[in-house]
Amino acid sequence: MRIVLILTLVPIAVVCILLGIYVWTPDMQYEIGHAYTEGTWLPKNHEAGLPFLERAADGGKVEAQSELGREYLLGNPKQDLSKAIKYLSLAESKEDSGSTYLLAYAYETGLGVSQDYSKAISLYEKALKLDPMASQRAELAFSLLTLPKPYADYKKAYDMALESTREAAPSPIPQWCLGMTCEYGLGTDKNLSKAEEWYKK
Repeated sequence: MRIVLILTLVPIAVVCILLGIYVWTPDMQYEIGHAYTEGTWLPKNHEAGLPFLERAADGGKVEAQSELGREYLLGNPKQDLSKAIKYLSLAESKEDSGSTYLLAYAYETGLGVSQDYSKAISLYEKALKLDPMASQRAELAFSLLTLPKPYADYKKAYDMALESTREAAPSPIPQWCLGMTCEYGLGTDKNLSKAEEWYKK
């Protein structure tokens, strides 16, 4: 009888151990945490999902690092800038373009870090190289146009905004940048009629 009981329990114990190991991998932690935050196959509950995402992120899962960085930066469900910068930096070091872009924004605005325009520009450019989306190019053009001197680069802002319009950027930012550069002669010749054209597009 004991042998039968042992032979029955050993496979069950092995399965439970293997299942436990699988559940505690960063990949599975991320899946559980993401399911909670998105409400896919678990009830939507950000508070319940955060510990799973943190374990996955601390285990090296870049998707978890990116998601946590974004959640903590934007305050969903609560803002924690030190955690936001920690996770965005981890994901940025693994070449995640979205996290790199958000980290650039944090440095540009001084959100959770000391404001550093040079670092912001460098990170924006890195994000653009990782994922050359027209919207990110337009945002960088806007930053290069509006940053204080000596960080502003009007010629580069003009060129990037112009390139963004050729890629059918989904926002009015490039047209606004081009209108400003033409109106005030920043990085291009001053041309009020051309500025008006860009503002109306």
